Amino acid sequence: MIYHIITIFPEIFESFLKVSLIGKALNKKLISVNLINLRDYSENKRVDSTPYGGGPGMIFSPEPVCNAVVAIKQGKEIPTFIFSPKGEAFSQDLANNVSQKGSAILICPRYEGFDQRIVELTKAREISLGKFIIMGGELPAMLFIEATARLIKGVIGNQESLESESFASLNLVEYPQYTKPAEFHGETVPQVLLSGNHKEIDNWRKKNSYLTG
Repeated sequence: MIYHIITIFPEIFESFLKVSLIGKALNKKLISVNLINLRDYSENKRVDSTPYGGGPGMIFSPEPVCNAVVAIKQGKEIPTFIFSPKGEAFSQDLANNVSQKGSAILICPRYEGFDQRIVELTKAREISLGKFIIMGGELPAMLFIEATARLIKGVIGNQESLESESFASLNLVEYPQYTKPAEFHGETVPQVLLSGNHKEIDNWRKKNSYLTG
């Protein structure tokens, strides 16, 4: 899986790509990340301008973003995403779908927003990670990578954990989990989990999983 990340701050990703399971996946060549500095696709290094109609802030210009996407695609069809608070909600279903693709382009906006023609010309899918505003698309891109890369075979050590976790099926949120010690500050682990009765444990876990919208 190849992630092409279009950003004006590629250095933000440096530590993220070196540690934990993402770092290991890169070392094993299970995934690869292509960091694209958007300013390299602008003749004067400028990537934004004031909005038509007036208003606060600056807007990502269409030319450098479209130039970057064209250079990446080279005529190929590659799923393209741009992070936006008005986009569709990111979901486990979408993560599953993306993880089965060979590559994805992630556009990380900054400032007040982006020229809507970027979406139309690149056929980018607008994605939101929640009803809140942050300073740019780099953090959402990291979350996007984590949510999708972990589904690729070999990235997670124990593949069985993917089958029982939250949203694995029927939009269920995973049951509560406990570990040692069995008693902590007066709070105890449910007795059924200590029983060794796998059928009862399985029933308890099903009953304590929660269906989401």
